[in-house]
Amino acid sequence: MRHALTASEPVALRVLSRNENGGGRIEIPILRAGRLDLERTAGGGEGFLTFEIEAFDDMIRNFALWPGPVPVNVNPHKDFADTAGAAPGFIESLRHDGQDLYAEIDLGPALFFEVVEQGAWRGFSVDAHFNPSLASAKLKKWAVVGGVFTNRPASDVHFKVAAGSELDSDDEAALTVELRRSPREEWPDMDKLETALADLKAANEKTAKLEGTVASLTTERDTAKSKALTATEKVAGLETTVGTLQTDFAALAQKNAVSEAAATKAGLAALASKAIKAGKLPPSYFEGHDENPVEFLAKRGLSLVALESLIDSIEARPVDEPLRSAGSPSGTGTDPIAKLDAAASAISAEKGVTYQAALTLARKANPDLVEAVKRAPAIEFRNATN
Repeated sequence: MRHALTASEPVALRVLSRNENGGGRIEIPILRAGRLDLERTAGGGEGFLTFEIEAFDDMIRNFALWPGPVPVNVNPHKDFADTAGAAPGFIESLRHDGQDLYAEIDLGPALFFEVVEQGAWRGFSVDAHFNPSLASAKLKKWAVVGGVFTNRPASDVHFKVAAGSELDSDDEAALTVELRRSPREEWPDMDKLETALADLKAANEKTAKLEGTVASLTTERDTAKSKALTATEKVAGLETTVGTLQTDFAALAQKNAVSEAAATKAGLAALASKAIKAGKLPPSYFEGHDENPVEFLAKRGLSLVALESLIDSIEARPVDEPLRSAGSPSGTGTDPIAKLDAAASAISAEKGVTYQAALTLARKANPDLVEAVKRAPAIEFRNATN
């Protein structure tokens, strides 16, 4: 049974996208649900053929099961066996809205220009087969297997299946609907749409660029974090090293202090022995030096070097001579040592300086006493403090 079915009610064409090569995708209603009077069709016949929503569901289901592409050509219609070659377009998907069956069609540049830009084709004829059977698939109920753009949708041009065709079906029909008017008449804002699509493309490119920037900044941030962590670890290591060095330094300082005290004690003992043996200072001057040599020198405002210089500046006396002249106690009489000691004590009290510093000032102020000290038969310094 063959039918050419024509729907008189016009429908709309919608442009979905454009390709850089000039092609693009459109969507048009290709069949409306309802009862068709065969006598009113171009192919004629008796009775009615009804397409309900269930038939559209069958077509959508079978479209997903169809083994291969669904080509779209232009008038004249081609039998199924002749549609294996190149085609200017293909049906990509089907849907329905409860009343009309819609097809999304991918058009090549030439056919897209004729349909969309020129509006040269105003009709579309659908090839629908009932219970189609192929070598690789056998489908149940209605299936869309192709279609053509035509300006004479009522022509009965593709009902017969060629002998030896790979496709066999219980029924076939050319179901034609008319496009309402040219796309630019249907959408007067097509230029705005194209501008919006261009803006969208630019926005997508900008988004991709920003994503690249974000990825780069994220990498830099992670690198900085890694460097900061490494620096923190280095600082912690340096702090540990500094702590160890400080501990070692404290131990070394303590050891040096002990060594310095021992050296001071040994040096003071040697100077005391030297001064006493040479008859330059009496043993009483060095009383208590071995108990705390550092304190001994501090009370006299001396160092080992200063004490040694002092000892060297004093003339030696015979060991058997008395320590001082009779009737001349320390600080009184004509004893030059006592006078120089008294002068140093007065300067120390007046100026608030150490006895050693005061003794130096007294020597400068009293050169005659210094000469007298050098000739004195005995010497005895008192233990002076600041």
